Amino acid sequence: MTDTAIVIDADACVPSGLARALDLIVVPGDAPTLSPTDSIPQLGLDATPSTAEQVVDACVAAAERVRTVLYISANDAFASAPDAGERARAAVTARAPATRFVTQAANSTLMGYGWQAVAAARALSAGAVPEEAIAVAERVRARVHVLAMLEHPELSGVGGVNVPGTARLRALTALRGVAVHVLARPAKREDALIALRDGFAASARADGASLHVAVHHAGAGAGAEALALWVRRTLDPAEVLIAPVTRHAATRFGPRMIGVAWYSGLD
Repeated sequence: MTDTAIVIDADACVPSGLARALDLIVVPGDAPTLSPTDSIPQLGLDATPSTAEQVVDACVAAAERVRTVLYISANDAFASAPDAGERARAAVTARAPATRFVTQAANSTLMGYGWQAVAAARALSAGAVPEEAIAVAERVRARVHVLAMLEHPELSGVGGVNVPGTARLRALTALRGVAVHVLARPAKREDALIALRDGFAASARADGASLHVAVHHAGAGAGAEALALWVRRTLDPAEVLIAPVTRHAATRFGPRMIGVAWYSGLD
């Protein structure tokens, strides 16, 4: 048990079992993940981010039982309402004035965001005070990377490229908060996944030991499992997670996306 509660948005995509084990408060708590049968039109109809009201309610409920509430936001202009943190601060101050409210911007997306919350929660469980846990999250933020193979890059605003005689080219991308940087445009899915694997492995090897890896997927579980198995066999990681993306995150990154979020060198 800890006297600090950590609140995060569901688009951090922290696997549900891990979030429960670390007492992370995920908003909304029942955010669905993408299924293999979901289509792009279906995503547009019913996928919404966590609202400011949901974040406020979660933070106020936590403030009534702990001394410090830490709200870690993605700060990626997508995962939640931009004013959620300030509205939560005002509500906590009004409803539980003895509770300290702290905000931290992850400046990342998916488990690039989630790893920061996980590291902070683990530090708290090991006896760290809130300031120490925040410092751990900041160290992870400085070292975390996210690469993603997008089957539908147009949803991220980077567009598709059509070449006569081929399908729309996919995009191998680096995700950095609000930015989506295109690294390559492989014509075939197999080539795109190899480029994702090899680009991730080269960077991870250079980063150092104690590798923590989350393999993301949007309705592409078999591919994510295969990549996670390769990581375990090849890179000797400290930890590998399969992290399905939420339906809301899939409205940005698209069906059949596979990605990797990792950091290393801190343990």
